[in-house]
Parts: sequence; C-alpha cells; structure tokens
Amino acid sequence: MYILYLFKFPILFLCSILKKIFNYKNFGFLLLVLSIYMNNYVVGDIIDNFVLLSAIVPIKLYANADIKKLEILKENKGKSGVYRWKNNISGKSYVGSSVNLYIRFLQYFSTNHLIKKTQIEKSTSLIYNSLLKYGYSNFQLEILEYCTRENCIERENYYIKLLNPEYNILPAAGSSLGYIHSDESRAKIVASRLGKKHSKEIKAKISVAMQGKNNPIFGKIRAIGAGKPSQNIIVIDLEKNTETIYNSLNEAATALGIRRTGISTYLYKNQQKPFKERFIFKRVD
Repeated sequence: MYILYLFKFPILFLCSILKKIFNYKNFGFLLLVLSIYMNNYVVGDIIDNFVLLSAIVPIKLYANADIKKLEILKENKGKSGVYRWKNNISGKSYVGSSVNLYIRFLQYFSTNHLIKKTQIEKSTSLIYNSLLKYGYSNFQLEILEYCTRENCIERENYYIKLLNPEYNILPAAGSSLGYIHSDESRAKIVASRLGKKHSKEIKAKISVAMQGKNNPIFGKIRAIGAGKPSQNIIVIDLEKNTETIYNSLNEAATALGIRRTGISTYLYKNQQKPFKERFIFKRVD
C-alpha cells in the first residue's frame, strides 16, 4: 500500500509505461479491483489517466512519413485539425495544429523550407531540426483529430497538456502572427541590416531555400495580361531521395538541367516510369 504513494506525482508517466507492458483490458481490470479493496485514491488516479491515454486513437496513422508523403497530402487536403509527429527512434514527439493541413504538410515535406528556417533564419524549432537529422522515414505522422478552424488552438492545447510532447518548445499552443513591431523596433532592424553582405555560402543556401513554394511569388495570381499562369509541379528525385516543389516547368527544368519539353511531355502522357530513371514529376492540384 505504501508503495503506491511513491507514484502519486508521476502518475501520468507511470501509466504510459504500464500501457506498453500490459494490455488495456487486463491491467484496467486489475487496477479497478485494487481500488475497490484498498480504497486508495492514488490507484483511482492511475485508472483515470490510464483510461484517458488509452482512449487516444489517431484518426489516421502514417507509420512511415517518407513513403506516405503523397497519401498524406491527398487525404488531408482542405482539412483542419491536430497532428503529431513521432520519432520512431527516440520516441519523442511534437503536437501541432493547422487550419490548412495540406499547406502545413507541404511545408514540412519541403527540405528547402526546413533548411531555410533552421540554417538561414536560425529557427530553434526542434521538430524541424529532427526531421532533417533523422529523415522522414524515421518519423510517423498521426492525425489526432479533425476540427473546425476556430477550435484548432484549443484542441492543440488539450493534446499538448495531455501528451507532454518533447519537441514542443512552448508549453501551450500559440502564434506570433499578427505581432506588430514598434517604430523604434523597425528602425533598429533596418539599421542592423544596412551594409550587411552575405557570404557566397549563405547566398547559395538562400538560392536553394527560395526555390519552389518558398519563393515569395509562388502561387500568386498574375496580373491580367501577364500571360498564362505557371504550372506548379512536384519533382521527386529518386537518386537523392528528395521532393521539391517548383512554381513552373521552366524553373524545374533549369534547376534539373533538362529540357522543359521533357517535363511537359512526361506530364501530358501521364507517364509512370521515372524520367531518365531518376525523376518523377507530378502536378500540384
């Protein structure tokens, strides 16, 4: 009986461990019997938390995010909700939400975006750095629930408090979007950048990171008379195991060193065999 009091504070942690050792039915029944005969509130707390954790069943589970990239984008287009990245090696996880899961996952699957944020903008995002370090194949992606756009932050906070994900830097969901710098702050920012020159290495990184969707003009509607809108495409490089989004066939052709007509013919004929046994081209709907 005294041993149970030792688990009073790390109850939630204990439940997560016991859940992996015992199956839900047998262990839950055992705790129920103990609580009845011992009348111990600690056991009751363990039961409550164990049932709560056991009830979390993702709506969708993609065991290998690398293999399931296109499936993830297709199945979550036009949806909002809460998701969790889980490192299959370390067991660490990250909980996030988005009013547009399709766009959010496009950003995650763009290595250019991750590199730009972590290496150029010096973002402290633990999940970005971990995805680059371990690779998508060592992560599973879970859709914890779909919800309305208005409830995304509220539901994200619920799962953050419940799961205590290690990759989440902030203790609660939030965003700096909409933050307005004061005139003084803006002046300091401008002054700090005057006369600043990037090295060749940084310029090269910026050039790579600003390709495709990360380009500021990507996806913007052209002015009337400016010509036919560009066709956005996804290029999968089987040799480098990368996936890049370009905002036009010309941009993709220039970056890959191939003819534009080769890409357009591939898309027109809806070919399945990799171009030059290396590239797969897909339109971005």
